[in-house]
Amino acid sequence: MSFVLESQYAFGGHLARVGGTVIATEDEPIALSPLTREVLRAGR
Repeated sequence: MSFVLESQYAFGGHLARVGGTVIATEDEPIALSPLTREVLRAGR
């Protein structure tokens, strides 16, 4: 089984999207996009 999490948060003039794709196996979940667990800062 696999599923995708796509949440959004808007504050002021900013929009943050946090999400990821996970595969659920019998042993343990596998995160296909591990960087989405981290808060990444975009430079201007």
